[in-house]
Amino acid sequence: MPPAVSLAANQDPPRGSSVTVRSIETGPQALAPRTTRPTRKPVAATPRVLVLLGVIAALSAALIAVSLARQRADAVAAGEKLVMAFVQLADEQTARTFQSVEQMLQFTGSRLAAAVAAGTASEAAVREDFKAALQNRPFAQALLVVDDKGRVVFDSDGHTIGGDRSMRPYFAYHRDTVDSKFDVGGPIQNPQTKAWSMPASRALRRADGSFAGVIVAVLDPAFFDRVWTAGRSSDAVVGLFRDDGQLLVRSPFDDSVMGKSFAGGPAFEQVRAGMTAGTFETVTPVDGVERIVAFRRLGAYPGFVIVIGQDKAAVLANWRHTVWITVAGAAAVIVAVVVLLTLLTREWRVRRDADERSRLLFEASPYPLFAIDVGDERFSAVNDEAVAKYGWRREEFVGMAVDDLYPPEDLQPLAALRGEVLPAVPAPGAPGAARVVEGLRHRTRTGELLDVELNVRRIDLDGRPTTLVMARDVTDRIRAEQARQAAEEQLRQSQKMEAVGQLTGGVAHDFNNILTIIMANTDALQEEESLDEPVRKRLGQIAKAVMRAAELTRQLLAYSRKQPLRPQPTDIDALVTTTGLMLRRVLGAEIEIVPSLAGDLWPVNVDRTQLETALVNLCVNARDAMPGGGRLSIETANVTLDAAHAARTPDARAGDHEMLAVTDNGSGMPPDVAARIFEPFFTTKGVGKGTGLGLSMVYGFIQQSRGHITVDSGPGRGTSFRLYLPRGEERRTEARAAARPAISGGSERILVVEDEPLVRASILLQLKSLGYDVAEAADGDSGLAACEAAASTPAVAAGGEPYDLLLTDVVMPGRLNGRALAGEVLRRWPGMRVVFMSGYSDNALMEDGRLAADVLLLGKPFRKSDLAQMLRRAFDTASDRPLEIPARPDRAPA
Repeated sequence: MPPAVSLAANQDPPRGSSVTVRSIETGPQALAPRTTRPTRKPVAATPRVLVLLGVIAALSAALIAVSLARQRADAVAAGEKLVMAFVQLADEQTARTFQSVEQMLQFTGSRLAAAVAAGTASEAAVREDFKAALQNRPFAQALLVVDDKGRVVFDSDGHTIGGDRSMRPYFAYHRDTVDSKFDVGGPIQNPQTKAWSMPASRALRRADGSFAGVIVAVLDPAFFDRVWTAGRSSDAVVGLFRDDGQLLVRSPFDDSVMGKSFAGGPAFEQVRAGMTAGTFETVTPVDGVERIVAFRRLGAYPGFVIVIGQDKAAVLANWRHTVWITVAGAAAVIVAVVVLLTLLTREWRVRRDADERSRLLFEASPYPLFAIDVGDERFSAVNDEAVAKYGWRREEFVGMAVDDLYPPEDLQPLAALRGEVLPAVPAPGAPGAARVVEGLRHRTRTGELLDVELNVRRIDLDGRPTTLVMARDVTDRIRAEQARQAAEEQLRQSQKMEAVGQLTGGVAHDFNNILTIIMANTDALQEEESLDEPVRKRLGQIAKAVMRAAELTRQLLAYSRKQPLRPQPTDIDALVTTTGLMLRRVLGAEIEIVPSLAGDLWPVNVDRTQLETALVNLCVNARDAMPGGGRLSIETANVTLDAAHAARTPDARAGDHEMLAVTDNGSGMPPDVAARIFEPFFTTKGVGKGTGLGLSMVYGFIQQSRGHITVDSGPGRGTSFRLYLPRGEERRTEARAAARPAISGGSERILVVEDEPLVRASILLQLKSLGYDVAEAADGDSGLAACEAAASTPAVAAGGEPYDLLLTDVVMPGRLNGRALAGEVLRRWPGMRVVFMSGYSDNALMEDGRLAADVLLLGKPFRKSDLAQMLRRAFDTASDRPLEIPARPDRAPA
């Protein structure tokens, strides 16, 4: 069986990983064997051997001539081998660079499409995204997006917005080619700076496949000069061409040949004949130097050709020197023998130097390389990058078993993978494709796990069959892909919540107005002293039903994150202790409540009432999962979430949080149920036993409070909900809610602005029954006119306010809604008090989902007692400054 290869399974199958094996068109790569030649001892010259030396001299001359011819051929062959090895390395390095550019364009294009779909693709946001994409990518100078008309709509530096790129070849190529692929265009010189660049482009397609534009990365040609430096002789030249002969970049750089065509050269004659690689000798037209040239069509990008030329004079320099020494020493046999020994020594040195150059290529690789002996399955050589990346010293690596490079849990799947990969790897020197294995894992000396991509091939090293493996760390790329998938999932959830929010907002306003009318009339009837007790009880049942209906609407608004919140510094431990007294009565004696409170929690700003409701919902849900009784744990703790946790968990943010966990030992949930529990109206309970909105409300409230929630459950092992709320900045002792005061009225003047006639009439009756002096208006414009009319009366013109209080609905038709009306009234008469009422405010009064601290909002439907208390709160609470109505931010155009 073939020896083990440095491969590792990425992760266990349940984590959703997969290992893929593919071929790349590239020839075998070998390290030159280390060889030595024995030296001959000089022969002593004596009179007795003069004749023999003459014969030896003649034979030596013939042997020298043959040897020189062979050495010249060997030198040329060594030069061809060296330049071919470098063109292969340059092929891989160039292809890796193109792959990095292509992946950057693909990833950036996907993010741009997602931002456009979400309506967040502003010029500033896209520019920041592009700048982030360019970080740690020295090959790219800029990013820009061209629409289907050829105009630049986004870029990374803001200098080319609106520019016309419709005449650029890459635009025409992607526009006119339905299945266009990644492309690198000819070099372009900036007329102002004289700097050169190359456009790398990829088409943007709409959902129906139609052309939407081009995303372009501006490449720096100088980057390739740095990439090709490793292992290259100082007299070698490198050129990257398109397969039509156009020169993209040359190293050393030559401004005069950038973008020129060399289609008539011998390299492209062989390319057109179907050859993918080869060598030849020619005089280069640029500088007139005779060179040994190797060319290679890029394996991963066959539309490009890499050409490398080595100065033939430099290749033959040692040989010519040998010829001079040999001719100079041919006068005497002894000297000839000495010279021959010198030549043999020089030949050994030349071959040693060639071997050293091959090893330099091995060491200069920017990726870890491992040479694995086929016989004993141990490392025989590693390069410097492998030592730096994995942490073991070179002497520790050499002789180390291959399996030591893998985590123990990956060894079993690795054995099956070896049996699949190794037999398919071509033998050294044989044609065929190297094997690339993706989705694997390596372990460093410190225990860190790296996601890697391996390139596997066979070579001969010092005459022994060896497996050469190149490892590429793709951990960041995989994490970026996981982050992208998490972002897509978050976007889908956001869209689902937005749909529910639109539905809820459309119903909540009218529905709560209807409930307000019912509640007002119910309160009015209950105040009649002549009612029979049975009728009074029925009215009480109607009132309870109205409040249940209002609660249903509030739960929907909570899920869609459109409920108004009043965050305040809250001690969660105290909240759990207070709520626990009620929970013991609600849950029953068969449920054992086990609190585990931290006692030193960080401050947190949250709507206390909503958090209490969320806790009760979770505990009731846990009770239903334990119909025969059980154990319910409530835990609090300070938790710091790192960036890795935030990347793995949708909606999570890194930083300090308070954690509230509710855990039961009930029946648990299967995965398909756990995946849907936060969806509105989804419930596993029977008909009439639940609305399916309890957990939805908890989810929406936590999201609106800038936190996140996780659930861990399984059949037979119970369920654990964990609520994470971000750490606040202030902590104060919370006062207990005061007892509800008795209903009291007043004699102040109140202007009621409500567009629904029946709702307005009901509120007027309630206010009059409380003793207030009441006026009414049907919309915002009428309300402002009423204030102006009242202000013109003699009693008010002396400097008073037209009314003591404005009671206005928030959502109204016409030019002025409630927020705009209140803002205009307070601007003219800052002494007036304002109370808002609404069943759905459409976020008009909220800043980032939260009500300002000094805004008074009466939620519909409300009882007469609620109205009376809110009015007295507005009249009796002293204020050091006028009420500030939050300005609603302008919406960006879709």
